[in-house]
Amino acid sequence: MAMYFIPDKDLAWVAATHTGQETTPTGISHFMTKPDGSKTNLKDKQLQLCETVTQATLDSNPPNLVDLESFSEGIILHMCKKRFMTDDIYTFVGTILVAVNPFQRLNIYTENIINKFRAAARRAEPLEPHVFAVAALALEHMQQHKKSQSVLISGESGAGKTESTKHILQYLADVAGKESRRSSSVNVGQQILQSNPILESFGNAKTGRNNNSSRFGKYMEINFLGEGKIKGCRITNYLLEKSRVVFQIPNERNYHVFYMLLNNPQLKSKHGLEAASNYHYLNQSGCTDVPSRNEGEEMSEMIAAFNTLEFTQTNQDNIFEALAGILNLGNIKFAESCAADGTESVSVVNPDYVSKAAKLLGLNGELLTNAITTRKVVLPSETIFKPLTGVQARDMTDALSKEIYRQIFDWLVRKVNDTIYKGEGDLSIGVLDIFGFELFKINSFEQLCINFANEKLQFFFNAIIFEGEMEMYRSEGIDCSDIKFQDNQGCLDLIEKPRFGLFALLDEELIVPNGSDTKLVGKYNQSFGDGKQAFFAKERNPDFFVVKHFAGDVSYKITNFMEKNKDALAELLTEALEGSSQPLVKEVFLYDKDHANDNASPTKRRGGGALNKPTIAKKFKQNLDSLMSSLSATAPHFIRCVKSNSKQAPKLLEAPLCLRQLKYAGLFEAIRIRKSGYAYRFALDYFVQKYHLTCPTKGLEEKQECEAILAHLEAKSNGQLLPADWRVGRTKVFLKSKSARLYLEEARNEAIMNHVVIIQSFFRMGLAKIHTFAAKYEVMKKKKEAMRKAKEEVERLAKIEAEKKAKEEEARKVREERERKEKERLAVLERERLLREAAVLAEKKAREKSIIALQGICRIFHAKRVCNSLRICKDLERAILTRDDLYLERVIHNAKKFSSFSNRVRNRIEDARDVLVEVKEESEVLGRLETAIESEDIYDLQESIALAGTHYMSDKPQYLHAVKLCQTLTNREKARKRIEKLSSSKNANMVLEQADELTDAIEEAKELGVQDFYILSAETMLAKIMVFMPLRNKMRESVELASRKLMLQALEERRQQSETEGHDFCIEEMHAIRSMLKMFSFEVQLKGGNDVKCPPNEMGMINNENEQDNGQATDHDHDQEQHHPEEDLDNIDDIRLPTWAFSSFANIQNAETSGERVQMLRDLSKSMGGPERLREIRRVYQWVSLYATWRHPSHEQMLFDNEIHDDEDAAANKYRSKLALSASIKLHSPGKNTKLISGSATRDKAHLKASTPKFQRGNKTDTGKVSRNRRSPNTKTPTAEKKLARMMQEYSTFYDTYNKKAPLDWRP
Repeated sequence: MAMYFIPDKDLAWVAATHTGQETTPTGISHFMTKPDGSKTNLKDKQLQLCETVTQATLDSNPPNLVDLESFSEGIILHMCKKRFMTDDIYTFVGTILVAVNPFQRLNIYTENIINKFRAAARRAEPLEPHVFAVAALALEHMQQHKKSQSVLISGESGAGKTESTKHILQYLADVAGKESRRSSSVNVGQQILQSNPILESFGNAKTGRNNNSSRFGKYMEINFLGEGKIKGCRITNYLLEKSRVVFQIPNERNYHVFYMLLNNPQLKSKHGLEAASNYHYLNQSGCTDVPSRNEGEEMSEMIAAFNTLEFTQTNQDNIFEALAGILNLGNIKFAESCAADGTESVSVVNPDYVSKAAKLLGLNGELLTNAITTRKVVLPSETIFKPLTGVQARDMTDALSKEIYRQIFDWLVRKVNDTIYKGEGDLSIGVLDIFGFELFKINSFEQLCINFANEKLQFFFNAIIFEGEMEMYRSEGIDCSDIKFQDNQGCLDLIEKPRFGLFALLDEELIVPNGSDTKLVGKYNQSFGDGKQAFFAKERNPDFFVVKHFAGDVSYKITNFMEKNKDALAELLTEALEGSSQPLVKEVFLYDKDHANDNASPTKRRGGGALNKPTIAKKFKQNLDSLMSSLSATAPHFIRCVKSNSKQAPKLLEAPLCLRQLKYAGLFEAIRIRKSGYAYRFALDYFVQKYHLTCPTKGLEEKQECEAILAHLEAKSNGQLLPADWRVGRTKVFLKSKSARLYLEEARNEAIMNHVVIIQSFFRMGLAKIHTFAAKYEVMKKKKEAMRKAKEEVERLAKIEAEKKAKEEEARKVREERERKEKERLAVLERERLLREAAVLAEKKAREKSIIALQGICRIFHAKRVCNSLRICKDLERAILTRDDLYLERVIHNAKKFSSFSNRVRNRIEDARDVLVEVKEESEVLGRLETAIESEDIYDLQESIALAGTHYMSDKPQYLHAVKLCQTLTNREKARKRIEKLSSSKNANMVLEQADELTDAIEEAKELGVQDFYILSAETMLAKIMVFMPLRNKMRESVELASRKLMLQALEERRQQSETEGHDFCIEEMHAIRSMLKMFSFEVQLKGGNDVKCPPNEMGMINNENEQDNGQATDHDHDQEQHHPEEDLDNIDDIRLPTWAFSSFANIQNAETSGERVQMLRDLSKSMGGPERLREIRRVYQWVSLYATWRHPSHEQMLFDNEIHDDEDAAANKYRSKLALSASIKLHSPGKNTKLISGSATRDKAHLKASTPKFQRGNKTDTGKVSRNRRSPNTKTPTAEKKLARMMQEYSTFYDTYNKKAPLDWRP
C-alpha cells in the first residue's frame, strides 16, 4: 500500500496510507488512513497533487534532507519536527541550514562544541547540522579558496535570527578573534560581540511574536587578515522601524532602551523622568514590563559595552538626555482655538513638557513651540507661517521624535564602526541579519520595503540554489542544457524598475503638484492592472493594491505611503535642531545635512528642489543594491530561522506556523528548482537493491545494472517511461517526472507480486505434505510415549532402592563420627584442667615475687622523692633570697613537677611566685624611673616616683636620683614661668616696678639652667626698661614732694626723652602729674576766688595730650585755651587747702543730730556769703576729703582713725602686684619706632573690682573706684557748678599707703 503526504488542518501535512478506492459519479475517490487511525477521502485530482513517501524514508534521519529519494514540503516538515522533538533543532537542506527556535536554553554552544566543529572543518569531515557548522565552513572555505564568504540569516520575528547571529560571531571571535601579529593588543572579536548589547537595546523591542524582536536589519562585514585572524568589522543598518517610537499596538513595547533608562534610579533622577506609565510613547499598548527581561542587568551590560567601545561619559550623557527629551515630546498636548476674526490656531496645553524637552534637546522653548505648531510656506514673493491643526501639530511632534531617534541610532552605528573598523582586510565574512517576509492584516509602506528586500534575497537565493543544481548535474555527467528555471525577476521589475516601477511612481508623485495617495494608487492600477503586469493585481477597495510575491499575495494599503516615503522634517524643525546646544543632537543633524545628497544622482544634485532630497524608497533601494553587490562577490551560506510556536513554549511545534515560515523563507523554491530538473534521486546501490526484482541481471556493475533495469522497464512500459525521464549518473539515478517514479513503483510491486505467487505455491505444497503425514506421525508419537513412560517407571523404582541404602549408610557414618568426637572432647577437657592448675600455681609464685620487688622499688622511689623535695625547697629558698627574676622562673619551672609530692614544696613555690611578682613589679617601676629620668619629663617623673613610693623603693638610687631631678625640673619650670611672666607684661610701668624682681628672676633662671631663649627675652626687656628708670623715679618723687616746678620739669624731660627714644613711656606718672597740676589750679581758685588756670604752654600741652587720649577736646579745655591768666603762677609751688574748711565740714559731718547739722550749715552759709558759695565749698571738701587725703597730713588722723592692719597692708600689696602684672608693657613690632603703650585701657574691670582692697574710712568703706562720665561735645557752656563737677570727674586720684616707704599705687 502506497503512502502519500496529504494536507491536514492541524498538522499541515501527514503521511497517510492509501487503503483503497472507489468509482463514483463524480470521479475516483481514494480512501486514506492517517497515522492516528482517522480516515479521509481524496479525489483523484487531489491525490495527484500529493507527494509519495515510503516508510523507510519516514524512519530515516539523514543530516541533510537532499539525500532523501523524494523531496517535498511534507517530508521537510516531517523531518524538522522529528529532529526538533529530540532537541536537534538544526537541519541541513542542501547548503541551507534550517534552525527551529526551541524557546529554551540548550547546552550546545560551549567551547568544547566550538573546538569540535573547528577540528572537523580542518579535517574536511562531514559536519552535522549546527550554526557552528555554517560558521566553520565559511571560515574554512575562505582560507582554502581565498574567497570572501557570507552568511544570510532570515526569518520572522521570534524565529531566532539575533541569537543565530550571536552564535556566528561567537564562533568567529573564539576561533579567529585572538590577537594577531599585525593587529593591535585589543581583542577585536570581543569588541564586535560587545556591539550587540548596544544595537539590541536601541534596535530591539517586544512584539506580539517575540520579546526581543530586531526592528532593523544589519549587515556585519568582518574583515580578516591573510593569516585568518579578525582585523575589524563594519556594520551597515537597514530600515529601522521609526514608527515604533511613537506608536505600538496592544501587548507590544517601545524600544528596550527607554525602559532601561527609566529603571535606572540615578539617570531617572538626573534627567527628571517619571514612571513609564506616565509617558504617552510608552503607555499606549498597556505593556511596560516583560517578565523574562531584567532591565537593570541589561543596562549594566550596555554601559559596559559603551565603555569597551570607547564611548566617552559625555557621549553617554548626551544619548540619555536625547532619549529623555523624546519622552517629554510625546507628552505634549495641543488645543485648537478660533479667534474672533475666524483665524484658527493651535496652542500647547502643557508647556512644562515643552520646556523639559527643549532643555534636554538643547533648544529654545519658544522656538520649539513655534516649530511644532506652525508651518513655513515659501512663496515667490514672500515667506509666510501657516498655523497647523491639532492633528498636524501632533504628527509634526511625532515626526520630530522619530527623526531624532533614527539619527541617534545611525550615529551609534557610525560610532561603533569608528572603534571596530580597522580598514579593509584581505578577505571578509559578511553576516546578514535581515527581517523576514511579512504579511499582516494591514500592510503599509514598511512591509513593501521589507518584502522587496526579501524578493531581492530570494532572487539571489534561487540563483545560488539553481547554480548548485546545475553543478551537481555536471558533476554526475548529465546533460542539463534543456533545464530551465522561472525566477522572480518580474516581481522585482514591478517594484524597482526605473521610471515605471512602484518606487519610481511613488517618488514621482512626491514632486508633482497636488500629489496624493489616492492619485498614486490610481497610477498603479492604470500602469499595472488588468493583466498588464503578472505580479500586480487590483483590489475592489480603491485604497489597496496587491503584489504577488514569491511567498504569496500581499495586499497593501496606500494610506500614508507618500508621507512615510519622505525623509525630511519641516524646515523650521531642521533649522532648530542644527543649531541645538546639545552636542549630540547638533552633530547628528549637521552630519545628515552634509550627507543628504550623497545618494542623489549627479544631474539631479546640480539642480534644486525636492529631487535633491533622497526619499526612503530611493535610499533603501540603493542600500539594497549595494548589499546585493557585496553578497554577489562572496560565496553565500544560508540560515533560515523558524519560530516553533506562537506561545514561546519549549517542546511545542505548530506545524502550520512552521510550514508558513518555511514557505516565506523561500525554502520551497528549492523544491521547485529541483522539480524543474530531475526531482527524484537514488543512490546506485539503493536503486539496485530496491528494483533488482524487476529485471534479472547478473555480473554487472551497479551503474550498468541500473541502466539495464531502466532500459528493461522502458521497453515494456508502453510509453509510461520515456528515455527523457531518466538518467544514470556517476553515483545516482535521476528520475524527472512523478509518473515515471510511480511506474517504477508499480513495476516493482508487480515483480514483488510475481515472486509472492511462486512463494505461495511452494508454501501450499508443503502444507499438503504436512497434512498427509500428520496421522502417521500421531501413531508413532503415541507408541513412543508408552515406551517412555515404562522406562521412566523402572528408573523410578531403582532410584528409590538406591536412596534407601544410601540413607542407612549415612546414618552409620554419622553415629561413628559422633562417638569419635565425644572421646576427643573428654580428652581435651582433661588437658585443659591440668593446664589451668599449673597456670594458677605459676601465677601465685610470680605474684609473690612481684610484690617483693615492688616493695623495694617503692622504698627507693619514696627516698628519692623526699631527697628531691628537700633539694627543691632549698633551691626555692635560695632563689627567694637572691630575688633574681630569671633564677626564680627557672627554679619555679623545675619545681612544678615535684609540686604534687609535698605540701611544703607547693608552699615554697607559691612564696617564690609572690616574690617573682614583686621583683618584676620593682623591675618595671625601676624601668619607668630610668625612662622618665632620660626623658626629663616632670609628669612621668612624678608618676614614677609615686609608683615607686607605693612599692617602698625610696632607698633605691634611681628613686633618689628621680626625686632630685624632679625638684630641679620643678624649680626650673617655676623660674621660667616667673621670668616669662615678669618680662611679658603689656604695661611698661608694671615692668618698671618689677625691674629688681626681674633681675633676680633672671639670675635664678641662669642658675637653674632655663633655656637661653627665655633668659635672652627677659634680658632684652630689662635692658629696654632700665633706660626709663631714672626719669620714672624723678616723676614719682616730684609727685610725692608735691612740687609744681619739679613736676613741670619732669614732664618736659619725659617729652624730650620720648622724642629722642621714639617711645611713649611713664604714661600713668604723666597722668598723675597732670592731675596734680589741675588740682593746684583748683586750690588757687578756691583760695583767691579768681579763675586762675595753668600757664598756657603747659595747659596747651595737657589739652593736646588729652585730645590724643580722648579723641576730642572738651569745651572746658577750649575755654581755658582762650583765657589768659592775670597772675603769674611760676612762683606758686605748693598751695594747701585751708584747714578751716576741713574743720568746719568735719564738725558738720560728725554732728550727732540732724538738727545740729542743719543749724551749723546755716551759720557756715552766712559766713561764706550765701548758699551757692557754701555748696561749691562743700563739693570741694567732699572731693578733697574723698580723693586727695594724701595732700593734707593734718587731716589724716580724722580720716584714718585706726591704723591699717597687717592683713589690709598685705591685701594692698597683693593688689599692687596683680595690677602691675596686668598693666605690663605690650611690645609691638620691635624697632626704633616701637612705643611703650599703657595697658590701663585693656584692664579686666571685673578682675580689678574683685581684687581691689577695701579701706575703712570712718563709718564708710572705700574701694578706690572712680566714676568716669564723659560729656557730650555739643552741650551748652556749663555753669560754675557744672564746671567744678566736670573738673572733679576728670581728675585722677592717687592713694598713698600709710607706710611712706611703700611705692605709690598710681591709678587714673
